[in-house]
Parts: sequence; structure tokens; C-alpha cells
Amino acid sequence: MSRSSWSVLKTLLPYVWNNGWRLRLRLVTAVVLVFCGIALNIITPLLFGYAVKSMSSQHVSVLVPLIIGGYGIFWTIGAVIVQVKDAIIFRVLERAVRRLSLDLFDHLHTLSLKFHLSIKTGAVLSAINRAQNALPELFWAMGLYVIPTVIELFSAGIVFGRLYGWTYAAMLVSASLAYCVYILLAVEKSTTYQRTFNDVHNKTSAWIVESLSNFETVKYFSSHRYEHALCDKLLENRERAASRRWIFSFVGVYGGGGLVMGISLFLFTLFLAYKVVWGDLDIGGFVAIHTYFTQSLDSLANNFPYMVRKIREGFVDMEYVFDLMSISPEVIDRPMALPVVKKSPTIEFRNVSFAYEEQRKVLHDISFELPAGQTLAIVGSTGSGKSTIARLLFRFYDVSSGAVFIDGEDVRNIKQDSLRASIGILPQDVTLFDMSIYDNIVYGHQDATEQDVENAVRFAHLKDFITSLPDGYQTMVGTRGLALSGGEKQRIALARVFLKKPQIYIFDEPTSALDAYTQREISHNLRVLSEDLTTLIIAHRLTTVAHADRIIVLDKGKILEQGSHSQLLSQDGYYAFLWKQQQSEA
Repeated sequence: MSRSSWSVLKTLLPYVWNNGWRLRLRLVTAVVLVFCGIALNIITPLLFGYAVKSMSSQHVSVLVPLIIGGYGIFWTIGAVIVQVKDAIIFRVLERAVRRLSLDLFDHLHTLSLKFHLSIKTGAVLSAINRAQNALPELFWAMGLYVIPTVIELFSAGIVFGRLYGWTYAAMLVSASLAYCVYILLAVEKSTTYQRTFNDVHNKTSAWIVESLSNFETVKYFSSHRYEHALCDKLLENRERAASRRWIFSFVGVYGGGGLVMGISLFLFTLFLAYKVVWGDLDIGGFVAIHTYFTQSLDSLANNFPYMVRKIREGFVDMEYVFDLMSISPEVIDRPMALPVVKKSPTIEFRNVSFAYEEQRKVLHDISFELPAGQTLAIVGSTGSGKSTIARLLFRFYDVSSGAVFIDGEDVRNIKQDSLRASIGILPQDVTLFDMSIYDNIVYGHQDATEQDVENAVRFAHLKDFITSLPDGYQTMVGTRGLALSGGEKQRIALARVFLKKPQIYIFDEPTSALDAYTQREISHNLRVLSEDLTTLIIAHRLTTVAHADRIIVLDKGKILEQGSHSQLLSQDGYYAFLWKQQQSEA
């Protein structure tokens, strides 16, 4: 999706301006210094021209040393202003980057699970990194160079026109504008190559992140050569896209721009020389006008193409970020949403149907009630919709039809943060942060005391394991917890959910990665933990749910059977069949 430059700029301006009075004062000071620099750039060639004129006359003025001294002082002040201005504005732009990054971070966390399952994280990170670099470069180039340059050219035209004649001013401005217009058109054309490069770069970055994240799978299948070939192909495409962008930028922009500049300088110098020969311009005027013209062209040649290219690339780099920020969350709080009452509630699914996509219906008219303080187990084959029920309870998705209630209140009328804070889940696929064991445990309750953590560790049977580690609690778990075994990760997750102390528990295959002995101990602890609390257990092993007050058997998104363990066995249906099968396997 292509956005207009004005649209991007209008969105970015508040990030630069609305940063408090101190940073706003810095910004205003930088703008004032920009205009001071413009004035000095125009004055110094005039002083130099006047000094040359005075020295070339028969009677050299005693003011010449003062004029030359003034020229040197003004030139020095102009050079200092450039550095001071950059130093002043740096903090403002970095604050803008910080605010934009934080807003994007918060926005991504508001988007639905569906979005995060469909997006490539590597591509998003690559785009964010480019945007963080693009924002300061964009405002630096536009606000501190390109716009001031245009203002300076027209101001210089007025000054030199009043002093030496409007013909010189018109030629000076026209020659400079011809160069600027060519650069703008050439850079605009190169934007196409920049967009192509961004797309290829995003895909390459996303794939590399994906491959490295799954390195264990690569090792399992000895697929390094295959991954190497794919990586080489993607990098080849990136190389080709980068080369096209680079070649067009330098040959088309710099090469063509140099040609336009050379022709302009030749014609303008020839015209000035002609005027001097015919007596229409004195040597001082020639030096002043020519000095400013060459000074302007030199500045344009050294900076203008780069700055304009950075501006266009900046706009392109910001497009993807603003496209992300324009995505509306699918699951939002209603205006009058309420917090969850702090007690163990009753949960009800009433005629719930749900589909991830129109063609993929997962739940069909599901209805059940989990009374407050009781335990409900959901069992069934893979793909029957068990985990989807947990996701709907968390309100990661809204139901397609029907409703989910907590204590008689539709979850769509409950604040999402409050709802999720009231639920503790022990997932089957445990995800840990690349932090220490201690930090991963207290993630469940940031204000927990050391004694709270110690109790959680003992509850999860982690004490001996942590004590055996050289760094103890400060042991780093690695990316996604890959430095730990499946059982160790699950026990850390158990300690984390214990520390949270929620009103509702969801155990999704809670002991799937544990050995038989630890499984029995953890299962006992889970029953103690969830006693008198509303608990939903999702399981494949029926022995882990036999104690539940009620068991629901799901098959292809429909409730096949429900009742207590003994009732389901007496019915001699699908549950009884699964029980006998698992008992015989055991």
C-alpha cells in the first residue's frame, strides 16, 4: 500500500513537536539557527566580493582588513551553527523515535492472535529497524537541509537581484532550481527500486529469523545444505534488488545531476564574464555572485541528492510501519466494559460456534456450564477444538455466534486486561523469554517477594534443579527456553502460573512433558492448587482428568458426551473406548 508523502509527514509531525516544552524549545532554537545560517550563507559572499572590489581599486580602503576579518568570523560562525544545530536537534529526533517505537509496540500488542499468527516477525522487525533510522534522517534532511536550501535560494535571489539586477538573480535561482528539479524527479523514479528492495529485504530477514528459530529442526533433518541453498537464493535476490537501487541512484541521480550542474556552471560563468567585459558588472559583483553560485552548487552537489534520496527512502520505509499502525484490532473493549469481579466465577459457553476462516469451522453450537469452584475437563482427539475453547475464554478471538459468559456477563462486556489477568494458564507448548529463570517465574507476578518465588519453586518441584545450576535463579534459559528440557520449561511455567494466583485456571496438557513420577506429584499439586477455584483442564491423557467434576468429550467441534468419569465409563461410549485403549497401552 502506497501512502502519500503528506500523509506520512502529517502522522510524524506530532512525534517531533509534542514532546514537552524543553524539547519544543530545542526544536525552535534549531529552526532559529537554520535561519541564521541562511543569512550568513548570503552575507559571506557579499563581504568577500566587496573585499575583492576594494582591493582591486586604485585606492585600497582601510576597511578592507575589517571586511576580510568579518568574512572570516561570519564563515566560522556559520560552520559552528551547523554543528550546534545538529547537536540541539538530535535529542528531539531520538525522543520522536522512542515515542513512535513505543506506540507501534503497544499497537502490535493490541492486535489479535490471528494477526500475529499470520505475520512474519522477522519482516516486522526489519521494517521497524528501518523506520527507527528513517525518522531522524527524514526530518534531518527535510527540516534542516532541503527546505532551508529552497528558502535560501529564493532569499539569495531577492538580495542579489536588489544589489546587482534581477537578471543575475533569475539565472542564479533558475540554474539551482533546474538542478533541484532534476534530482527530485530522478529520486522519485528511484523510489520504485527502493520499494522493491524493501520487499525483498523484508522477506529475506523474515526467512533468516525463521530458519535460525528452528535450528533444532534443521539439525534433526540434516537440512543445512537445503537451508543454505534457500538462503543463498534469497540473498541473491536481495543483492540484485540492492544493485538496481544503488546503480540507478548513483548513475541516474548523481551522474545526471553532475551533468546538469556542469552545464549550469559553465553557462552562468560565461554570462558573468560577458557582463564584466562589457562593463555591466564590476569585479566585486562578479566575485560575490560567482562565489555564492559555486558555494550553492557545491552544497547542492554534496548534499542535495543524498538528502532527497534519504527523504524519499524515509517516506517509503515509514509506509510499512504506518500500514501496521492502521490495522484495527479485531477484538476491542466495548465503551462500557467492566472489570472481572475478584472471585472464582461461573463460566458458560452458550450455543458457541467459531471458525478461524469461513471454510474452517472449528466449533459447532457448543453449550456447557462450569460452575464456580468446580473442575471441568475437555478431552478429545487432536483438532477437535479443545484449545480453541481456551482461546475464546481468553477472548483472543470473538465467537462467530453464541456467547461466552463469566458470572452471567458476556466476555465482550469485560475489559480484556481484567479478563486475562483473572485467568492463569499452563499451556502445552510453553514459551519462555530469553531471561533468567527468576525473571521468567516472576513474570507471573512482577511484585512477588522472594518468599513468594520460593514457594512457587517448591510447588513446581524446581528447587533441586535450580540449586544444581551454577548460576541458580540467574541461569539464562536461552531463546524460547531452548537451553532447558521440555519438562523443565513446563515446571517453570507451573511456578509462574502459581505465582499469578488467578481466579480461573486453565491447564492445557499440564503434565505432557513430565516423567511418570513427576507427573503424579504435579497432578496432585494441581488439584491442591485449583481446589475451590474454577478450573478448565484440556487433556489427552484421561488419567489426568478422572478427578474432574465433569468431563466433556469433543469430536470434530461438537460435544459427543459429557458427565463424570464414572458416568462416562458406564455409558460405554467413546470416552470408555479411549479409557480402555489408554489403559491397555499403559
